[in-house]
Amino acid sequence: MNRNISLITLNQFLTNTADSIFQIVLFWYVYHQTGSALSASLVTAISFTIQIFLSPLIGVLSDRYNPLTTMQVSFGILGLVGVIFAPVYFYLKSLIVIYIYFAVIIHTCCMMLEGSSKNRLIPLFVGEENVVKTNGYISSSGNLASLIGNSLGGGILAVISFAGVMLIHSGLYFLAAVILLFLIKVKSSQEKSEILVTELKAETKKSDVKLKKPKFFQEMLDGFKLLKSNRPLLKLVILSTVLNIAMLNASLLVVLVSDQYHGTSTIYGLFNMFGIISSIVIGLIIGKLTTKFKTPTLFAVGLAISGVATVLMGVTNIIAIGILLNMLVLASGAILRITFNSFMMICVEDKFRGRMMSLAIAISAIIVPAVSLLGGYLSDKFGVGIVYILSGSWIFIWTLFPLIDKDIREINLGIKQKRGEFAKSI
Repeated sequence: MNRNISLITLNQFLTNTADSIFQIVLFWYVYHQTGSALSASLVTAISFTIQIFLSPLIGVLSDRYNPLTTMQVSFGILGLVGVIFAPVYFYLKSLIVIYIYFAVIIHTCCMMLEGSSKNRLIPLFVGEENVVKTNGYISSSGNLASLIGNSLGGGILAVISFAGVMLIHSGLYFLAAVILLFLIKVKSSQEKSEILVTELKAETKKSDVKLKKPKFFQEMLDGFKLLKSNRPLLKLVILSTVLNIAMLNASLLVVLVSDQYHGTSTIYGLFNMFGIISSIVIGLIIGKLTTKFKTPTLFAVGLAISGVATVLMGVTNIIAIGILLNMLVLASGAILRITFNSFMMICVEDKFRGRMMSLAIAISAIIVPAVSLLGGYLSDKFGVGIVYILSGSWIFIWTLFPLIDKDIREINLGIKQKRGEFAKSI
């Protein structure tokens, strides 16, 4: 069990290191080529647009096949994207911008497949009683990797070429795929876990009897029906969708630090570094938080802290205070993200988990492309501080919703951890 948790955590570290290198190099190139906040926001808009339209399809794929296999295929494709980038960079520079946008699309699709498959894999290999703890570990590992990746990406970019950075990024993805080969399938003490592990083994066995699978569209439609029937999860997805209106400030931290705080790239690095450190701390203690506090309380406190801190970031121009506020924003975001992901892993049966995760992504992201572009426009027009104030105010408005909604009030991850019991399946 501990071996699997360690391997999954290491896999997440490698994945996030590669992903952060990709993101920082990409945003750096786009922003400094155009000098426009709107152009930087366009990359986010493209990524979320892909999520909206393709997430349901990718969710069906992740449920149809062995999660280990789909994760490894995803890492392999992501690695190839960086390898192919090298000849494009050196010999086809006129096509480099087109290839970058193509890479964003492929990267988004593969990361969605990897994420959906990972949500299936974790409960099967660590047991549902360890889901919150494992999610905390991989969150901390991922945030540490992002910190290292941001530093490595910028540093390596200054020493070697853009193509060299992408090759390093590819090597990390290939290594992440290899790590998964060392996972050991274990049986949980709970009867249902034994059934799920058996189902996973059955998926990997070759059989002379070909089972007739439901039609692709029907499987996707089943996912919508199941989401509708699970009211607590549906309410959380709706809340996430509404809160994403606050993503006006998506990708605008660099603009805030530069324009409002008059900071250098070093100051921007400090904002990221301390923010990620706060997320790492939350990841390490989230298991204890979910046993001591009710889940709706964690949601409400996370929203309140995030909202107030975001507003204040748009008001102040003192660097030290801005760094502290950014730490609070990322820490509260980690609480919300880990709690939501853990609940989804526990409350959804394995064979539907990929579809449910992908549907949650698609639905919650539906407003993000337009909102992120609007945020970039408002920042160029009225100043980035106004965008942060609007975003934080919107988040704070929804603070009490988790406490007053009867379906969300029923969620309690702490009990599931203490008893090691399975949640009622859909």
